[in-house]
Amino acid sequence: MDKKGNRLTAAERKRRAEEMKLKMKKDAEDNRARIKREDLARELRLRGANRLEVDGSLKKLIRSMNYHWVKDEMRYRWAEFERQLDMKDWRISQLLKSLLMMDTHLELSRQHMMELMDTITGTYFEQASDVHRTYVVRRRKLVGDRNAEASHYVNRCRTQRDTVEALLEAARGDNKTRIAEVRRDLERLEEYQTRRYETDLVDYSMEFNLRMEQTWDDHRRHFDDYKRSTEDKRKLYVQLRKKDEKDTEVIERLATKISTLNETIAQHREHMVKTRETNKKIKDLRTERERFSKSYDIIRQRIKKSCEHDYRQMTVLTTHANVTIQKLEGLKSKAEEVLKVVTMCRKLETVEEKVLPFLRFSRRMSLPAEELVPDQQDLTKLIARTSQVMLQNDYLKSVVDRLRMERAGYKKNLNDIIKEQYAIPDVKVVVPSQ
Repeated sequence: MDKKGNRLTAAERKRRAEEMKLKMKKDAEDNRARIKREDLARELRLRGANRLEVDGSLKKLIRSMNYHWVKDEMRYRWAEFERQLDMKDWRISQLLKSLLMMDTHLELSRQHMMELMDTITGTYFEQASDVHRTYVVRRRKLVGDRNAEASHYVNRCRTQRDTVEALLEAARGDNKTRIAEVRRDLERLEEYQTRRYETDLVDYSMEFNLRMEQTWDDHRRHFDDYKRSTEDKRKLYVQLRKKDEKDTEVIERLATKISTLNETIAQHREHMVKTRETNKKIKDLRTERERFSKSYDIIRQRIKKSCEHDYRQMTVLTTHANVTIQKLEGLKSKAEEVLKVVTMCRKLETVEEKVLPFLRFSRRMSLPAEELVPDQQDLTKLIARTSQVMLQNDYLKSVVDRLRMERAGYKKNLNDIIKEQYAIPDVKVVVPSQ
C-alpha cells in the first residue's frame, strides 16, 4: 500500500522496486567513483615517493660503482621481489575468492529478501482478498434472505387480504356487526404482521451490523499485523541495504586496490626489465673495458719492451760513442800535432813549395775517404744508428700520443653512456693510469 492506504498493483510494486534498484545502483556508482578518485590520488602520492626513493637508491648504487655489490644486491632484491610477488598473487587469488563468495552471498540474500517480501505481500493480499470475498458473500446472503422473507410476508398478507375481502363480499349485507369485528380482526392482524416485520427487520439489521463490525475488526487486525510486519521487514531491508552499500564500498575499494597493485607490478616488471638491460649494458661495457685494458696493458708492455730495447741500444750506442769520442780525441791530438808540424814546415818550406803549397799531398787527397781516415766507417755507422734510434723514438712518441688520445676518447664515451643512461652528471670512469 501507498502512504494514503491504497492498495498497490503489481505493476506499481514492480516500478517502485525498479526505481529503488536504480537509486541504489546510482549511489553505489557515486561511492565507487569517489573511492576510486581517493585511491588514485593516494597511489599517485605513494608512486611519487617510491620513485624518488628508487631513484635515490639507484644513484647511490651507480655512484658507488661497486658492480659486484650491485649485482649481489640486485639478485637479492629480485628474489625478494619475486617472493613478494608470489605472496601478492596468492593473496589476490584468496581475495578474489572471498569477493566472489561475498557477491554470491549478497546476490542470494538479495533474491531471498525479494522473494520473502513478495511472498509476505502476496500472502497478506490473499488473506485480505479472502476476507473481502467472505464479507461480500455473507452480505449478499443476508440481504437475499431478508428480501425473500419480506416478499414471503407481503405475499401472505396479500393472500389473507384477498381471502378476507372474499369473505366480506360473501357476508356483506348479512351482519354489519360481524363485518366490523372482522375488520377489526384484520386490522389487528395487519398491525401484528407489520410490527413483527419491523422487529425482524431490526433484528436482521443488528445482526448484520454486528457481523460487519466483527468483519471490520478482523480486517483491521489483519491490516495492523500486516503493517507491523511490513515495518519490521522495511527496517530489516534498510539494514540489509546499508550493509550491502558498505560491502559494495569495500568490494570497490579492494578492486581498485587490486588494479593499482597490478599497475604497480607492471611498472616494477618494466623497471626490472630496464634494470636487466642496464646491467647487460654495464656488463658489456665492463667487458669492453677489460678488453681495452688488456689491449692497453699489451701495448704498454710492448712499449716498455721497446723502451728497454732502445735503452739497451742507447747504452751500446753510448758506449760506442764514448769509444768513438776517445778515438776522435786521439785523432784531434794527432791533428794538432800535425798542424804544429805543418806550421813548422810552413816556416821552413822553400819558395817552390810556397808557390804550390801541398803539392805532395794533392795526389793523396784524391784517394777515398776510408783510406785517408781509418775511422770513417765507424763514424758513418754511428751516425746511421743515431738517426735510426731518433726515428724509432719519434715513432714510439707518436704511438704513445695516439694511445693517449684513444684512451681519452674511450673515457669520454663511457662517461657519456653512463650520463645518458642514468642522468648522473658526477659519474666518472676510472681508467688505469699509464
